[in-house]
Formats: sequence, C-alpha cells, structure tokens
Amino acid sequence: IVMAVALGLVVDDTGHLIMRYQNFRQTGSDPREAIDLTLRAHWSPVIIATLVICIGFSVLNFAPLVPFHSFSRTLSATMAFAVLGDLVLMPPLLIHFDRSKPKGVEA
Repeated sequence: IVMAVALGLVVDDTGHLIMRYQNFRQTGSDPREAIDLTLRAHWSPVIIATLVICIGFSVLNFAPLVPFHSFSRTLSATMAFAVLGDLVLMPPLLIHFDRSKPKGVEA
C-alpha cells in the first residue's frame, strides 16, 4: 500500500515536469533550453509539494500503532528519492531520449 501511494504522488510531479518540457519543445526550444526553462519554472513547486506531503505524513509518527510509523517513514524516504530523481536524473534522460524536432525545423 505504501508504494502505491508513494508512486501515485511521485508520478504527479514527474508528469507535470514532462508536460512543461513538452510545451517548451513545441514552442521551438532545443532540448537543453527546454530543460533549463522547465527546471527554472518548476523546481520550487516540486520541492515545496514534496515537503508538504512529507510533513503531512510525518504526523503519523505520533500514532500509537507501529505500521503508521513505517508508512510515514517509507513514504517520506520514497518522496525524497523521487524528487532527487525528478530534478537530477530526469533532465539528462529527457535530453538523451528526445528525438523530436522543434516546431519550424525541417528534417
């Protein structure tokens, strides 16, 4: 259950970043410029959303049942690694696997 909840939250941030990247690519930006613009616009909201989620679930550490503690800690750790993946690992992967041409460029 923990991983299903964590994956749902992680996919949300990742999806927003990918959609913003695609929007910049469709307006004619090259991959590196699109990544730069995407990260400038979204690094702060992604980190803030992750912190809010982790703080919200940390309340479960005060619950009397141990499974709640485990859920909270596992979810927080997963979210921390996911935000690192979104902001550190995803940009070079998007640049590497982007094979589309920007709008207005002939093949």
